Amino acid sequence: MTALPFEDGSFDAVFFHAVLYHQSRSTLMRTLAEARRVLKPGGFVATRDADAGGNILHPEIDGVHLALDLWQRWYEHVEPGALFFGRRQSSILRAHGFTPVWAGASYVNHSADAASRSEAVADARRSLLSLGPQLVRKGLATDDEIQAALAGWDAWGEDPDSVYFRCRCECVVRRI
Repeated sequence: MTALPFEDGSFDAVFFHAVLYHQSRSTLMRTLAEARRVLKPGGFVATRDADAGGNILHPEIDGVHLALDLWQRWYEHVEPGALFFGRRQSSILRAHGFTPVWAGASYVNHSADAASRSEAVADARRSLLSLGPQLVRKGLATDDEIQAALAGWDAWGEDPDSVYFRCRCECVVRRI
């Protein structure tokens, strides 16, 4: 993203999905400068990124809320406000020389049926098991918290009425 193998002005559009909020400020600056470089004048950048403040969750299970808090601890120790990137996309892109054209939001449904709930639990478990040791090593969590978060997701996945809609904010901007 920061050193694309394309000539200046090669593309009419660039699309980022669920990636910009993961970037540090310096990487984000280089990424957006590179997108600007490869866009033709008048070209578009479209983004779709997370905003944890819009997530919808049912039932209210302490362990699942703890898991969401653990992820927030992880991302925000690197970049404060990372999980609320979605709502700030227009202003961030404007600050990098783009002109906002449209913004909106939608949801990813991680609970449409038993298979999607099962996959949501599997994804949460993989993430917590991967990040857990790093969270503990950095003093951002305890082993007991990781275990409680895992148990929370297991309980959530067993409830056929569970709902998890993950908010994604979208933005379209133009390179002038």
